[in-house]
Amino acid sequence: MSYQKFITRDITRQLNAPEQSVELCTIDGVTYVSVPDDLQLPDAQPVDIASSIELVVMTDDIRKMLKANSTHVQLINERVKAKIAERYSVADELKEIRNSSSPSFAVYADYVEDCRQWGREQKAALGLADDTSKKLRALTRRQFKLVLIENNLFAAIETAIADIKDESLKARIEIEYKEAANFVRDSDSVAYMAALLGLTDEQLDAMWAQALTL
Repeated sequence: MSYQKFITRDITRQLNAPEQSVELCTIDGVTYVSVPDDLQLPDAQPVDIASSIELVVMTDDIRKMLKANSTHVQLINERVKAKIAERYSVADELKEIRNSSSPSFAVYADYVEDCRQWGREQKAALGLADDTSKKLRALTRRQFKLVLIENNLFAAIETAIADIKDESLKARIEIEYKEAANFVRDSDSVAYMAALLGLTDEQLDAMWAQALTL
């Protein structure tokens, strides 16, 4: 739901919402509130705000805007990072990614995915679940390269791959980058390239969605 608060020097009129509702953020004077699907707003609302109350039809653009501005989402992202850091330091993560063919990498990847899944579930509870059907679709080589160019990362990824010290790993990532016909979002090679660029899971998801439009 969205509405405009009524604020004067002496009073503030806010939405009368169920206790389980969460105020996500206020953007350009419009306040967005997540109301659980199985609950309804009380009919009795402050007169000063009643005409501004609207049901938000969620689109990719609105979802992206809310996630970018909501402190609740930011806290969820920080908690996901903290959960990962409880078991793996940044140095540990880079070590696992560099040795992605080792048995320990599979353990690491499963743990990170569990942490990210927890984050996705928390965002879904706020009505901000991603469109996973889009996110998980493979990219063509053309889409993958174009989105790198769109985000000024084309030269950076080629330099980063060229600087990989492990020759065997470098050869494998070069083949994946230069010769793959399609790029899969949750593949080890994409995860490694994202790590080389310092991209978070959220940033990579946003780029993936962007690439699907190219």
